[in-house]
Amino acid sequence: AKTSETLTLPAAGSLYYTGTEISATGFSLSSANANLLRYDHDGSEGGTGIAGDQSFNVRFSDPDGGGTGVPNSITHTVNIAVVPVNDDPTLENTGFAATLAEGATRTFTIADLNTADVDNTTSQVVFTIDTAPTAGVILLNGDSLGPGGQFSQQDVIDGNVEYRLEGITGGADSFVFSVRDGAINILTDQPGAVRDGGAIEQTTFNFTITDSNSAPLLPTNTTQVAGSGSTIVIDSSSLRATDVDHPSSNIIYTVTAVPANGTLYLDGAPLSISGTFTQADINSNRVT
Repeated sequence: AKTSETLTLPAAGSLYYTGTEISATGFSLSSANANLLRYDHDGSEGGTGIAGDQSFNVRFSDPDGGGTGVPNSITHTVNIAVVPVNDDPTLENTGFAATLAEGATRTFTIADLNTADVDNTTSQVVFTIDTAPTAGVILLNGDSLGPGGQFSQQDVIDGNVEYRLEGITGGADSFVFSVRDGAINILTDQPGAVRDGGAIEQTTFNFTITDSNSAPLLPTNTTQVAGSGSTIVIDSSSLRATDVDHPSSNIIYTVTAVPANGTLYLDGAPLSISGTFTQADINSNRVT
């Protein structure tokens, strides 16, 4: 009977006969059953789609020599074309979270957002903002990005992507992103079918906002003129302090020097050095 014998094995992948892996050379089978031989690639890179990407040698033997009665054999190289398949990018980070103080700006680095893609460059791997943050904004080169806005892995490496917090004192924020490499994926389990780009589906990046105490501001401090023997009310149109962290009742003034030619009163009681009153007292016309 005519037989086939494996002389070499593929460098990347395995041969199987009726579902069992051929692990060594010298495996013989009837030539009539050669169609039961199967090759499975191991998923490694390097395929070009051209015959010869992988190969193995077999020897075909005929003990009858094709009717001559003289045994004969030939050696044949089986060449295999390995079609390259675009690999999806992968996220190298875990956690996807950061903490920053109110009013702060965070520049993203690869410690925050980092992908790996064996098929594509860092400029080809693109992050898309699916859901924008609500308490801040994502910036690319200083320009804000809303839903659908994009930046590349190279932008992150170059320090061009930032998150800027706006208008919140403590709490949380987040944004949702997905990643694509822009290549075409061949669906090997569906002949002829493709999908657009290796992808990482939606991932959430969370921010924790710490409540830092901001210093009060004094936007109004004007001079008032009092006639001899008169009383004036110190109201918010002449003295007003503000603080984003505290109500007016918590904004406290302390007297460090008393008037030289008059007396400062709170609700009719004189104030001396170290005496105190609040912005709420001023707003209520209690300081004279």
